[in-house]
Amino acid sequence: MGSDDTFQGREQNTSLVCDLLVLGASFTGLELVWRLRKSRPNLHVVVVDRQARHVYIPLVHECLADRLADGDSWLDTRSELEARGAQFIHGEIVAFQPKVGEVRLADGRRIRGAAVVVALGSQLCPPQFPGREQLQAVKFGGQFEQARSALRARLCSSREASVAPQILVVGGGITGVELAGELASLGNHGTESLNAPVLTLVHSGDRLLPDQGRRAGRIAQDRLRALGVDIRLRTRLVRCDAQSATLLEAGRIESGEGRGELLLRFDLAFWAGGVRPGPIVAKLGLARTQDGWIKVSPELECDTGSVSGVRVFAAGDIARICEVRGEWPTMKRAIECLWQAKTLAKTLARLLGPNAPAHSQAKLVRHRLRRDFFHGISLGPSSLLVWGPFVVDLRSLGVGFRRWLMKLYMRRYS
Repeated sequence: MGSDDTFQGREQNTSLVCDLLVLGASFTGLELVWRLRKSRPNLHVVVVDRQARHVYIPLVHECLADRLADGDSWLDTRSELEARGAQFIHGEIVAFQPKVGEVRLADGRRIRGAAVVVALGSQLCPPQFPGREQLQAVKFGGQFEQARSALRARLCSSREASVAPQILVVGGGITGVELAGELASLGNHGTESLNAPVLTLVHSGDRLLPDQGRRAGRIAQDRLRALGVDIRLRTRLVRCDAQSATLLEAGRIESGEGRGELLLRFDLAFWAGGVRPGPIVAKLGLARTQDGWIKVSPELECDTGSVSGVRVFAAGDIARICEVRGEWPTMKRAIECLWQAKTLAKTLARLLGPNAPAHSQAKLVRHRLRRDFFHGISLGPSSLLVWGPFVVDLRSLGVGFRRWLMKLYMRRYS
């Protein structure tokens, strides 16, 4: 295995040619390589990512609060991929030519694959409004480290001043609810250096967990309020600066109380209001949905306009399956990424095997639509298990169960 710096002995501006090029090394990319190695161990697989290690995203709220050690919650993606014979290249993607399957990195290096899988995920970032750069996000490596450092600094300074820090969380979906519950519970974890903050959770909808049943949202609201979280529903963040946020409350507008604007002071603010495609998606030359996600067929293939040569696929958060009847629903879950990786592994084993059929004769594997799967939702020291309209209150048992699932995931690759 050659170093990504030497590019296997070639010049940096020379294309590296491989059987399979995977763009993105998180849930989808890693699972794809893991599965493909079982059936096609001799393929030359190259994986490109700007991060050499990845945090376990489903429990990122516990990682942020240091309830999980880095050694337990971070995966050395590069080492795991290289242990399976894949070549990992650490770099920033800046351009892609889908008809020839070639990607260009920021440092000028180029890699070309006979087949390409785009699995670049999504990014957690707010829409355009004044001061959005003041909001912390915790999904990715650089974002996460910055947010954790900022949180530690605020907690330490507030403890020295004997004043509880004011923290704002924007977004009432699973991410926002779990983050608010975890931060509101900081003072109950038995760590002397942590000072419980005062939490405000802002959500534009009329109930928490809008994608789950009403009972789940009602229980989550009761639990968070019991932890001292100030929940403001039907409220939007319209602008902010380094220390304050301007909120627009629908209730105040409807009751005739002025413009409905409220100024809220904070020491730290987190965005948990949804994910978006990364800026690079617009530069890939692939068909996209109106929301900017990559369009794929039910076989997870991209339409590149080419009838021969390179096959390009996309999976995970970045992809949306579209057919004549419309766009498939997506759970935007890690488990869905693993299922799509399984589908692609079967397809690529056919396309890239020693007896691979001609391009026009290759039969792709159709992905199976799964509309829902059970959700584990942490609420600080307790948790819920939600599947459709059914809600099971697991209390603290669910917290341990989700950590056990994380350990199973880590062991799967290492």
